[in-house]
Amino acid sequence: MTAFITEPLDIKAAADNVLGELKGKKRLGRGNHFVDFCSGIKSLSEDYKSHNIMLLHTDVKSYNPELPTSIDEAVQKQRDAEEFREMLGSSLLEKLGASYQLLGNWNHNAVESIDADDKVVYRKGVVKLNPGELGVFPASLGRMILFYTLNEDTPPEYNSFPHATGRAGPRGATKVSLEKASELRNSLYIPKEIKDTALRSEHPSCYNDFENILNELSKKIHLIGESEILGYVGKV
Repeated sequence: MTAFITEPLDIKAAADNVLGELKGKKRLGRGNHFVDFCSGIKSLSEDYKSHNIMLLHTDVKSYNPELPTSIDEAVQKQRDAEEFREMLGSSLLEKLGASYQLLGNWNHNAVESIDADDKVVYRKGVVKLNPGELGVFPASLGRMILFYTLNEDTPPEYNSFPHATGRAGPRGATKVSLEKASELRNSLYIPKEIKDTALRSEHPSCYNDFENILNELSKKIHLIGESEILGYVGKV
Protein backbone atom coordinates (compact mmCIF):
# COMPACT_ATOMS: atom_id res chain seq x y z
CA MET A 1 0.00 0.00 0.00
CA THR A 2 1.10 3.55 -0.72
CA ALA A 3 -0.49 6.73 0.65
CA PHE A 4 -0.27 10.32 -0.56
CA ILE A 5 -1.35 13.59 1.03
CA THR A 6 -3.14 15.67 -1.60
CA GLU A 7 -4.69 19.08 -1.85
CA PRO A 8 -8.49 19.06 -1.35
CA LEU A 9 -10.08 17.03 -4.16
CA ASP A 10 -13.45 16.75 -5.82
CA ILE A 11 -13.87 13.13 -4.73
CA LYS A 12 -16.46 12.18 -7.34
CA ALA A 13 -14.45 13.64 -10.22
CA ALA A 14 -11.22 12.12 -8.89
CA ALA A 15 -12.71 8.63 -8.58
CA ASP A 16 -14.31 8.81 -12.04
CA ASN A 17 -11.06 9.99 -13.62
CA VAL A 18 -8.97 7.32 -11.91
CA LEU A 19 -11.44 4.65 -13.02
CA GLY A 20 -11.02 5.88 -16.59
CA GLU A 21 -7.23 5.80 -16.30
CA LEU A 22 -7.07 2.29 -14.81
CA LYS A 23 -9.88 0.51 -16.61
CA GLY A 24 -8.60 -2.46 -18.56
CA LYS A 25 -4.95 -1.93 -17.59
CA LYS A 26 -4.82 -4.60 -14.83
CA ARG A 27 -3.15 -2.17 -12.43
CA LEU A 28 -5.31 -3.10 -9.44
CA GLY A 29 -5.04 -6.84 -9.78
CA ARG A 30 -7.92 -8.85 -8.34
CA GLY A 31 -9.56 -9.15 -4.96
CA ASN A 32 -9.35 -6.25 -2.57
CA HIS A 33 -6.89 -4.10 -4.54
CA PHE A 34 -8.15 -0.55 -4.71
CA VAL A 35 -7.67 3.20 -4.77
CA ASP A 36 -9.35 4.94 -1.82
CA PHE A 37 -9.89 8.69 -1.67
CA CYS A 38 -10.10 9.66 1.99
CA SER A 39 -10.56 12.61 4.28
CA GLY A 40 -7.60 14.30 5.90
CA ILE A 41 -6.23 12.54 8.98
CA LYS A 42 -8.35 13.63 11.91
CA SER A 43 -6.49 14.44 15.14
CA LEU A 44 -3.06 14.34 13.47
CA SER A 45 -2.63 18.03 12.58
CA GLU A 46 -4.60 20.91 11.19
CA ASP A 47 -2.59 20.81 7.95
CA TYR A 48 -3.49 17.20 7.28
CA LYS A 49 -7.14 17.74 8.22
CA SER A 50 -7.55 20.27 5.42
CA HIS A 51 -6.22 17.87 2.80
CA ASN A 52 -7.24 14.50 1.40
CA ILE A 53 -5.46 11.16 1.47
CA MET A 54 -5.19 8.82 -1.52
CA LEU A 55 -4.43 5.22 -0.52
CA LEU A 56 -3.34 2.84 -3.28
CA HIS A 57 -3.28 -0.94 -2.78
CA THR A 58 -1.99 -3.00 -5.69
CA ASP A 59 0.12 -6.13 -6.18
CA VAL A 60 3.48 -6.97 -7.73
CA LYS A 61 1.83 -9.00 -10.48
CA SER A 62 0.56 -5.72 -11.88
CA TYR A 63 3.98 -5.06 -13.36
CA ASN A 64 6.08 -8.25 -13.03
CA PRO A 65 4.53 -11.71 -12.51
CA GLU A 66 7.87 -13.57 -12.34
CA LEU A 67 8.67 -15.32 -9.05
CA PRO A 68 12.03 -14.50 -7.42
CA THR A 69 14.55 -17.34 -7.11
CA SER A 70 16.73 -15.89 -4.32
CA ILE A 71 16.52 -13.58 -1.31
CA ASP A 72 18.32 -10.84 -3.23
CA GLU A 73 15.85 -11.12 -6.10
CA ALA A 74 12.93 -11.02 -3.66
CA VAL A 75 14.26 -7.89 -1.94
CA GLN A 76 14.80 -6.21 -5.30
CA LYS A 77 11.28 -7.16 -6.38
CA GLN A 78 9.94 -5.51 -3.21
CA ARG A 79 11.87 -2.32 -3.99
CA ASP A 80 10.55 -2.41 -7.54
CA ALA A 81 7.02 -2.83 -6.20
CA GLU A 82 7.44 0.22 -3.96
CA GLU A 83 8.67 2.27 -6.92
CA PHE A 84 5.81 0.99 -9.07
CA ARG A 85 3.16 2.02 -6.52
CA GLU A 86 4.74 5.41 -6.01
CA MET A 87 4.98 5.95 -9.77
CA LEU A 88 1.40 4.82 -10.35
CA GLY A 89 -0.02 6.99 -7.56
CA SER A 90 2.02 10.01 -8.64
CA SER A 91 0.91 9.65 -12.27
CA LEU A 92 -2.76 9.41 -11.25
CA LEU A 93 -2.56 12.51 -9.08
CA GLU A 94 -0.66 14.44 -11.74
CA LYS A 95 -3.38 13.62 -14.26
CA LEU A 96 -5.88 14.96 -11.74
CA GLY A 97 -3.82 18.16 -11.60
CA ALA A 98 -3.46 17.79 -7.83
CA SER A 99 -0.47 18.75 -5.73
CA TYR A 100 0.63 15.96 -3.40
CA GLN A 101 3.39 14.45 -1.32
CA LEU A 102 4.20 10.86 -0.38
CA LEU A 103 2.96 9.86 3.08
CA GLY A 104 4.07 6.23 3.25
CA ASN A 105 4.88 3.12 1.24
CA TRP A 106 4.35 -0.29 2.86
CA ASN A 107 5.13 -3.76 1.51
CA HIS A 108 3.09 -6.49 3.20
CA ASN A 109 4.52 -9.52 1.42
CA ALA A 110 8.24 -9.23 1.96
CA VAL A 111 11.41 -11.00 3.07
CA GLU A 112 14.31 -9.70 5.13
CA SER A 113 17.66 -11.35 5.75
CA ILE A 114 18.86 -11.02 9.35
CA ASP A 115 22.55 -11.80 9.04
CA ALA A 116 23.37 -11.65 12.73
CA ASP A 117 20.95 -14.50 13.45
CA ASP A 118 21.43 -16.29 10.12
CA LYS A 119 17.66 -16.02 9.66
CA VAL A 120 15.24 -14.89 7.00
CA VAL A 121 12.01 -13.19 8.10
CA TYR A 122 9.10 -13.63 5.71
CA ARG A 123 6.30 -11.16 6.34
CA LYS A 124 3.06 -12.41 4.84
CA GLY A 125 0.24 -9.93 5.22
CA VAL A 126 2.19 -7.78 7.69
CA VAL A 127 4.32 -4.65 7.33
CA LYS A 128 7.60 -3.71 8.95
CA LEU A 129 7.85 -0.36 10.68
CA ASN A 130 10.89 1.30 12.20
CA PRO A 131 10.52 3.48 15.31
CA GLY A 132 8.89 6.80 14.45
CA GLU A 133 7.55 5.67 11.08
CA LEU A 134 3.88 6.14 10.29
CA GLY A 135 1.80 3.02 9.66
CA VAL A 136 -1.62 2.67 8.04
CA PHE A 137 -4.23 0.14 9.17
CA PRO A 138 -7.39 -0.21 7.05
CA ALA A 139 -10.35 -2.49 7.66
CA SER A 140 -12.98 -2.20 4.93
CA LEU A 141 -15.26 0.17 3.06
CA GLY A 142 -17.53 1.95 5.50
CA ARG A 143 -14.91 1.88 8.26
CA MET A 144 -12.23 4.39 9.21
CA ILE A 145 -8.58 3.94 8.25
CA LEU A 146 -6.25 4.18 11.27
CA PHE A 147 -2.75 5.68 11.34
CA TYR A 148 -0.27 4.71 14.04
CA THR A 149 3.36 4.40 15.12
CA LEU A 150 5.00 1.56 17.03
CA ASN A 151 5.61 1.76 20.77
CA GLU A 152 9.41 1.82 21.02
CA ASP A 153 9.36 0.23 24.49
CA THR A 154 7.18 -2.77 23.58
CA PRO A 155 7.19 -3.16 19.77
CA PRO A 156 5.64 -6.22 18.14
CA GLU A 157 8.00 -9.04 17.18
CA TYR A 158 10.37 -8.07 14.37
CA ASN A 159 8.61 -4.65 14.28
CA SER A 160 5.79 -6.28 12.31
CA PHE A 161 2.13 -5.30 12.32
CA PRO A 162 -0.91 -6.50 10.29
CA HIS A 163 -1.42 -4.59 7.05
CA ALA A 164 -5.21 -4.73 7.46
CA THR A 165 -7.83 -6.42 9.63
CA GLY A 166 -8.30 -9.19 7.06
CA ARG A 167 -11.34 -11.04 5.78
CA ALA A 168 -13.81 -12.58 8.22
CA GLY A 169 -13.90 -15.79 6.19
CA PRO A 170 -13.53 -17.18 2.66
CA ARG A 171 -14.48 -14.64 0.00
CA GLY A 172 -17.31 -16.75 -1.40
CA ALA A 173 -18.77 -17.62 2.00
CA THR A 174 -19.00 -14.02 3.22
CA LYS A 175 -20.52 -12.37 0.13
CA VAL A 176 -23.58 -10.26 0.84
CA SER A 177 -26.70 -9.76 -1.24
CA LEU A 178 -26.78 -7.26 -4.10
CA GLU A 179 -29.13 -5.09 -2.06
CA LYS A 180 -26.75 -4.99 0.88
CA ALA A 181 -23.76 -4.35 -1.39
CA SER A 182 -25.59 -1.42 -2.95
CA GLU A 183 -25.95 0.19 0.50
CA LEU A 184 -22.23 1.02 0.39
CA ARG A 185 -23.02 3.75 -2.12
CA ASN A 186 -24.95 5.60 0.60
CA SER A 187 -21.79 6.20 2.66
CA LEU A 188 -19.12 6.82 0.01
CA TYR A 189 -18.79 7.53 -3.70
CA ILE A 190 -18.38 4.49 -5.96
CA PRO A 191 -18.43 5.07 -9.74
CA LYS A 192 -21.49 3.63 -11.48
CA GLU A 193 -19.26 1.55 -13.76
CA ILE A 194 -18.32 -0.55 -10.72
CA LYS A 195 -21.28 -2.89 -10.48
CA ASP A 196 -22.92 -4.02 -7.26
CA THR A 197 -21.86 -7.58 -8.10
CA ALA A 198 -18.24 -6.43 -7.63
CA LEU A 199 -19.07 -5.07 -4.16
CA ARG A 200 -20.63 -8.21 -2.66
CA SER A 201 -17.29 -9.23 -1.12
CA GLU A 202 -16.29 -5.66 -0.13
CA HIS A 203 -19.02 -4.99 2.44
CA PRO A 204 -17.80 -4.31 6.03
CA SER A 205 -19.38 -7.57 7.21
CA CYS A 206 -16.94 -9.47 4.95
CA TYR A 207 -14.00 -8.22 7.02
CA ASN A 208 -12.80 -8.39 10.60
CA ASP A 209 -13.25 -5.31 12.73
CA PHE A 210 -10.46 -3.47 14.55
CA GLU A 211 -11.52 -4.51 18.05
CA ASN A 212 -9.84 -7.90 18.56
CA ILE A 213 -6.60 -6.92 16.83
CA LEU A 214 -6.28 -3.63 18.69
CA ASN A 215 -7.09 -5.31 22.00
CA GLU A 216 -4.24 -7.73 21.38
CA LEU A 217 -1.72 -5.15 20.15
CA SER A 218 -2.85 -1.91 21.79
CA LYS A 219 0.22 -1.75 24.06
CA LYS A 220 2.55 -2.11 21.09
CA ILE A 221 1.32 0.86 19.04
CA HIS A 222 0.32 4.50 19.41
CA LEU A 223 -2.77 5.51 17.46
CA ILE A 224 -2.14 8.84 15.70
CA GLY A 225 -5.37 9.55 13.85
CA GLU A 226 -8.04 8.28 11.51
CA SER A 227 -9.27 8.98 8.00
CA GLU A 228 -12.69 8.38 6.47
CA ILE A 229 -13.01 6.67 3.07
CA LEU A 230 -14.93 9.03 0.79
CA GLY A 231 -14.46 7.42 -2.63
CA TYR A 232 -13.49 3.96 -3.91
CA VAL A 233 -12.17 2.55 -7.17
CA GLY A 234 -11.58 -1.19 -7.42
CA LYS A 235 -12.17 -4.33 -9.49
CA VAL A 236 -11.04 -2.64 -12.72
